[in-house]
Amino acid sequence: MAILDEISKDYARCFKRIKIKRRLIGAPGYEADWLDITDYVLDVDTIIQNIDNLELNNFTQGGFGITCRNDTFQFAAETRSSSYFYGYLTRHDTKVKVEAGYIDENDVEYSYDIGAGMIVGDNIVAQANGTIYLPCLAPSSIFDTQTASDLNEGTFENGSIDWYDNKSVSEVVQLLYDLKVGGEYVFHSKLEGVVITPGLDVVVDSYDFSDWSCKDALDYMAAASHSAWWVGPDFVLYFVSKDASAGVEFTFNGPGSRGKDINIYNASNYNEGLDKVFNRFSWYNTDPPISSSETWTPGDGSSSDKYGVRTYSLDNRLITTDAKRQAVSDEYLAAYKEPKEEISLETKFVPQIGLLDRLRVNYFGDPGYIPPSLFGQGSFGRLGTGRYTGRRGGIKIEKDMKATRIGQDVMSFRSFVDVRKI
Repeated sequence: MAILDEISKDYARCFKRIKIKRRLIGAPGYEADWLDITDYVLDVDTIIQNIDNLELNNFTQGGFGITCRNDTFQFAAETRSSSYFYGYLTRHDTKVKVEAGYIDENDVEYSYDIGAGMIVGDNIVAQANGTIYLPCLAPSSIFDTQTASDLNEGTFENGSIDWYDNKSVSEVVQLLYDLKVGGEYVFHSKLEGVVITPGLDVVVDSYDFSDWSCKDALDYMAAASHSAWWVGPDFVLYFVSKDASAGVEFTFNGPGSRGKDINIYNASNYNEGLDKVFNRFSWYNTDPPISSSETWTPGDGSSSDKYGVRTYSLDNRLITTDAKRQAVSDEYLAAYKEPKEEISLETKFVPQIGLLDRLRVNYFGDPGYIPPSLFGQGSFGRLGTGRYTGRRGGIKIEKDMKATRIGQDVMSFRSFVDVRKI
């Protein structure tokens, strides 16, 4: 794969492009083509993508910001004729896309979408030195403010109260993406497609969205179906299985990987993943009580014996029957009763990887050494030479893991990847 050849080079050429799409006046939607503003961009914050890496089933994505030249009011409000927004609705909710990649010796580009955002008009800050900061929220934020109860207002089967009978999660996610209010699509103009492949395409008992936002609806449907969701850097809504991709998408090698490209600069925050270990799942306020837990005794080496009893309370009104509640809690117990190691990596620039990609991590620890003596000789008979003593302890990993958080720094062209054992 050509992109892998470029990543493995000691001296490679990287590039970035920042583009915007402005909102039209008099009609919902955006201009057809992306406007390249790269020449005016002075700085780009690290771009973050993540799933529920901090809290189970809380799918909140990060944003970023860009600092631009504004010496001739290029990015001023739409009321200024010199502004790029003149003749358009407003700066607020302008779509921002970051593309980046590598260029080979034949000037062939390997380009990837690595960042997507929506400008937050409230927080735009201009400075007297002719610069302006444009903060961008993750596109997934559009689901925060839209009420999911609108899905009950005639979007399907003439608004019948039982429109959701026998509908699978995948069908309802599609209906939510296709939501219309006042005859107009809510999400189609801001997003550019949807990928729906849930881990378990269950038919839940009740799609009661009466007081939920669309984000709430997506969160709870993901929780019920062993799925994760996010809006990718291509402005596509992904609602997919939490399982990692089938094949290894990329291999990270740290110091000590012989005969391989060393692409890990630093490894940190290694932990066993105990904060995400749960060996008892119980449903909140059910009669009779429904739970899944191990049968264990002290000293038997079970999860409860090793880590203590750790309880997670399930509360999902989409699931109302005892059989389905039991099946869901059994699924969670199998997935979370054992720890899964986590580690943060600072690496070469890897624009091609995505969330939940299966990644091979080979890390053996930093080199250990004894510093040179001020007056003595080093191990190779030369004054002032330190002595290599093997690898420092602390972190050693040789296994497949999946990406749960990806940071891309397009100013220094480095990547920051949090991975979790599969």
